[in-house]
Amino acid sequence: MKFKIMIQVLLITLLSCSSINWLNYKDDNNKFSISYPETWDKNINNGMVVFFTKKENQEDLFRDNINIIVQNLSNQPLTLEEYTNLTKQQVINEVGASAIQSTNDVILAGQKAKEMIYIIPKNPLRNQLDLKIRQVWFIQNNKAYLLTYTAEKDKYEKYLQEVLKIDASFKLLN
Repeated sequence: MKFKIMIQVLLITLLSCSSINWLNYKDDNNKFSISYPETWDKNINNGMVVFFTKKENQEDLFRDNINIIVQNLSNQPLTLEEYTNLTKQQVINEVGASAIQSTNDVILAGQKAKEMIYIIPKNPLRNQLDLKIRQVWFIQNNKAYLLTYTAEKDKYEKYLQEVLKIDASFKLLN
């Protein structure tokens, strides 16, 4: 009986995941494309694209989001390790070393990349919520490609599987 229930739950989960329609965003200037769920909103501002989840209700103070920044490093070329150390130091300076939960080697768009997960604690001067951040970056042709997922700490897991699919869809264009 337990096995039958597990199979039904798995099928429902698979069907609900497969029913999400995905849209494609193409950035010809920065030479990348990425797919995102059609239920998410897109906002482009100053060369940065941000994909937002919908508000869950009127009390929802924060919309989880992914932003993509492409930084031109031509004036100060950096290796992946140098960029990683700089990024890590910025987090340490801003919120302290204890905020960093992990730093890992990953692959993004077929490139050797880094992933860092950290917490920004609630601060009345900056934010009213504990935030959990996942950043993934790589460097290609003197450009740093940085994808950042920001969520309320307690809701971080809710959209993580969609975020991983979004990341997996990221492609460099010729």
